[in-house]
Amino acid sequence: MRGTVNDRPGGARTFRQGARGVTILETVVSVLIFMFGIVAILNYFPMTERSYRQAADLSRAALLGQLKVQEIRRDDDQAGSLRRAISILSRPTVPMTFAQEPRMAYSFSGVSLLDPDDAPGMPRVIIRYSQEFQPGGAVLFEMPF
Repeated sequence: MRGTVNDRPGGARTFRQGARGVTILETVVSVLIFMFGIVAILNYFPMTERSYRQAADLSRAALLGQLKVQEIRRDDDQAGSLRRAISILSRPTVPMTFAQEPRMAYSFSGVSLLDPDDAPGMPRVIIRYSQEFQPGGAVLFEMPF
């Protein structure tokens, strides 16, 4: 006869000999399932951090691009010769590192680096990672103006 746990009046419990308990195998399996869940959760956090950094870099690049466009518009003459000079560039200018953000650099071009079919002849500022920060300088943001 198997043992069982009986409730006694007054909240006391008794245990009969031979009652089945939790085996070591059941304990190991439950710990493995728990650890698998913890590992899955921990693997999620680096992806979230990477996405956060990319979003922050894109936001910063958009802000710096807008500032550079405003600077060009401010410094351009009435005839728009500076914008016209940028629009005829068939290749981007040499990237210049931003003083306020050394991880990023800007250049000007008359063609898109992200989509070559996108309005050629339109002046644009191109924001990319600086060579010092990321060799190859991946393009982050491109703003036609």
